[in-house]
Amino acid sequence: MAMAVLAVMLILTLAAAVFVTGRLYRNAHQWTLHTYQVREQILQLVGRFQLAEMGARSYGLTGRDVAFQQYWRNIAAVETDTETLAGLVTDNPPQVAAAKQLQAAIGARRTQFERILGDYRAHGAAAAHADVIALVSEPTKPVREIADAMLDREAALLEQREKAGDRNEQHVTIAATIALVGCLALLLAALVNSGFERRRRRRGELELERNALRICNRRCRRPIVPARHCAACRRWRNCCRTAATSTKPST
Repeated sequence: MAMAVLAVMLILTLAAAVFVTGRLYRNAHQWTLHTYQVREQILQLVGRFQLAEMGARSYGLTGRDVAFQQYWRNIAAVETDTETLAGLVTDNPPQVAAAKQLQAAIGARRTQFERILGDYRAHGAAAAHADVIALVSEPTKPVREIADAMLDREAALLEQREKAGDRNEQHVTIAATIALVGCLALLLAALVNSGFERRRRRRGELELERNALRICNRRCRRPIVPARHCAACRRWRNCCRTAATSTKPST
């Protein structure tokens, strides 16, 4: 009984350890994938923003309708990407603040782009050319700088989460190994205990057999013949019956 209780407690403990470590590993893996998603979203947003800027500048210099349409298509995608990015970083307050700054910088830059488009249509190519020159002459690129800072923070988070995932993977492996060894130990203990119980039961049966033969000898006044040596039937009751028959006087 004590061994059964111990076995149940060991199995429950090992199961809980495997469950907890496995859950930690899954959580770390999910957060790692989330970091990759954020990085991909930032890169996609920056790429489409650059395409929108190229479309605005191209239209300001050439006046081609293809560039005009390219700008509006890409700037609409940038707006969608900005909203998606803001939803992905809600778990990280610094990134939430950075996403708001990025959205404001994109809005300011968009005002410049659309000024180029409007000036070309309203005032001609010369005014649009001046706007393009002013745009490219700016020493800073706030959208790119904010995006790079966000990517750096995500890179640091990715490194931390990958290390945590590796540690949790090792813990899962250790817990699974301990569980396997524990199960094998329980199986071995059960086999050994079963062998002990079988031998003890056999000894008890032999002791009962010897006692029965001793009683039979007293009643029949015949030497004890162990059941396993009885040539007639190998059972002490038949030995007793044979002994009793042999002691009856002949008529």
